[in-house]
Amino acid sequence: RKGNLKRCIYFSTVQVYGKAGNGIISEQTLPEPVNVYGITHYICEEICNFFTRTGRIECVNLRLANSYGQPVFKENNCWQLVINDLCRQAVETGRIVLLSDGSPQRDFIHYDDIVAAVNLFLMTECWGDKTYNLCSGQTYTILELAEIVKDCCKTKIGRDVTISSKSQFRNKADYSKSPSKTIWNNAALTSLGFKSVTQLHVGVDSMIDYLVQR
Repeated sequence: RKGNLKRCIYFSTVQVYGKAGNGIISEQTLPEPVNVYGITHYICEEICNFFTRTGRIECVNLRLANSYGQPVFKENNCWQLVINDLCRQAVETGRIVLLSDGSPQRDFIHYDDIVAAVNLFLMTECWGDKTYNLCSGQTYTILELAEIVKDCCKTKIGRDVTISSKSQFRNKADYSKSPSKTIWNNAALTSLGFKSVTQLHVGVDSMIDYLVQR
């Protein structure tokens, strides 16, 4: 306020939904965070909403899904991100080791699409509902993701990759018995003109290219 700030973009997380993560999740879904990370972001959203309501600073909350992509600077610490980690394992060792049984579901969005969303808000006069899911709208299990990384490695660099797990492993046939996928809905954001354009296999290919060149 002292610096005469007029607008603020806050990066939150889809983890604020927590236990609410079944079926289709929109911005109208009541958050039920289950960890300190999700709770903290939800509190921060409410602080931003307070400033918006009082007319002091216009804020927008972007609930970010799982981001990924090659780093701009090689010292960037981005290897804890799921896709980045699996790609690095595949390229460097020829093996992907999952920390789960492969069943967790995630929405993945490339850095380029995140940048496009931020640019959209910078260029938009009215921020509308003030809270948006920043995601691709496509859900994959971790096992499905590992299979995509494996296929891309074979196609791009001719490398055979094995997939294993530190916990009880579930093969692809097991998923026929699994509950339906959760979908993080981005319709509110697309109504402003946003479009997620980087397909997952394209983003994985770019990540593999980066790792090979590195």
